[in-house]
Amino acid sequence: MDIAATPLHPLFAARLVGADLSQPVVEGLARAIERAMDEYAVCVLPDQQLDDEQQIAFARLYGPLEVSPPMQSKSGVRLAGRLVAQSSKASGAFWISNDRTSVDSGAALT
Repeated sequence: MDIAATPLHPLFAARLVGADLSQPVVEGLARAIERAMDEYAVCVLPDQQLDDEQQIAFARLYGPLEVSPPMQSKSGVRLAGRLVAQSSKASGAFWISNDRTSVDSGAALT
């Protein structure tokens, strides 16, 4: 399966079409998406209809998933951590980024 990349900005971001991520992703497609991430940093794959398991399986192609630290609501209820991968189920869009600047490194100012 071939994918086509359309730049969304002169410096970064592209729309990738031609991939159905609800089906098992073959090695060639996984590498093509990875090359697009290397080139554009942010890749938008529109019209994807993925359930949670399919999204997790796709994300795992690129390494272990990271879970945010547990949090508590204002009422003291412990909330489960959330996966870093993002999707917009309402629109069917799925986006991925190889930018880890939002991941807490554990460093703190004193």
